[in-house]
Amino acid sequence: MDKKYLPLIILLFLLALSLLGRNIQAKYINNSANDDTAKVALMASDTIIDITSPLLSEPGSTDIVPFVITNKSENKVCEVAQTYKFTIDRSNNIPFEYQLCKDSNCTETISETNGYYTDANFKFDAGVEQSAQYYLKITWPENQNDASYALEVDYIRVKVEIIQIN
Repeated sequence: MDKKYLPLIILLFLLALSLLGRNIQAKYINNSANDDTAKVALMASDTIIDITSPLLSEPGSTDIVPFVITNKSENKVCEVAQTYKFTIDRSNNIPFEYQLCKDSNCTETISETNGYYTDANFKFDAGVEQSAQYYLKITWPENQNDASYALEVDYIRVKVEIIQIN
């Protein structure tokens, strides 16, 4: 290949790359009377909350762990409407029982269906800063008092899955 064509080939390659890059980004269009503007959509991402023992020190004890989820990150509010759902994973080293609750007294529990904790109110509106507080009630049943649990470490992981709805 002749070296005089190398700058032309590089220029064509960069042009093709820039055209591809424009079509890969997530964007939406605001139409107005005079102009069109493209914006990159800011979306919240999934979150994992790890809870590690020793929260509960002995059988018969209960602890309630509050946590907050929001559609704001680094001072930017998510620009798309979203729903969310929770999954709970644990190591099962200690026979903890747990409930996901809407209130600090855990009188309003959130039910599990097919491994997911969902509710009709689990949503954030587009472009509006919102947050929601939930509570994980963890109980160590009193009758689960085997000495083999004495030096065990357990964890419970709450995963928040965010789904874009518009």
